[in-house]
Amino acid sequence: MSFNKAKEAHEKLMSERKEVSEINKYQEALNKITPTTSNYDLIAKN
Repeated sequence: MSFNKAKEAHEKLMSERKEVSEINKYQEALNKITPTTSNYDLIAKN
């Protein structure tokens, strides 16, 4: 594999990771707004 190909692969991986972290942040924000089913289960048990 040439250096450029390795560099491209690395950049692609990094941009994908960035997208995943953005999605995770969005998911965390959603979880704060809407209780998950596990939260409902805890409420129901109490």
